[in-house]
Amino acid sequence: MTGTAKQRLVLAQTGASHVPLHHYFGLRKANTDNIAKLLAALKEHSKSVKPADLGIIGREHFSRLMEAAGGDPKTFTYNRSLGETAGIPRVLEFAFGIHREGLSGAVPGPSRKVITGVNWSPGINNPFRQLGRSGQGLDGILAEVRANTSQPIIAALHMACPRVTYTDRGKSAIVVEGETGSENGE
Repeated sequence: MTGTAKQRLVLAQTGASHVPLHHYFGLRKANTDNIAKLLAALKEHSKSVKPADLGIIGREHFSRLMEAAGGDPKTFTYNRSLGETAGIPRVLEFAFGIHREGLSGAVPGPSRKVITGVNWSPGINNPFRQLGRSGQGLDGILAEVRANTSQPIIAALHMACPRVTYTDRGKSAIVVEGETGSENGE
């Protein structure tokens, strides 16, 4: 809403022109009707954010990081999903590889390494404990494909989303809801 023409349209449509914010939004109690009108007008006169505009880390960067962590470049795979959930854009990127020492048969071999992040911040713990409607988490999905904790694999999952639903105060677990309009890349 940086253009003054669109700002004028929104102000005229909502009756907020030349009205102090504290009066428009309510002096003692929030005026939910005005807030809803303003949100509707802003949505009507602005474009939706495209998922790719949130930022993509990309195949090359994940590949370099995987190799630096000990991954064999021949086993590297990368998948990206751009889409929306309830009108909120999101980007999911997943990278996978096998540790070089695990391929050589070294005993004991390295164990599974899972690297996660949300909005370019690394997770202290795996925040992807509940994915979609099934409620199954990243650890469960990896175990299903026999990539359990004793396997020499490296997996990285990153999500970029402007609105993240945390399940705890420590922001260590999120809910990733089902997607619509998904398009896979690479």
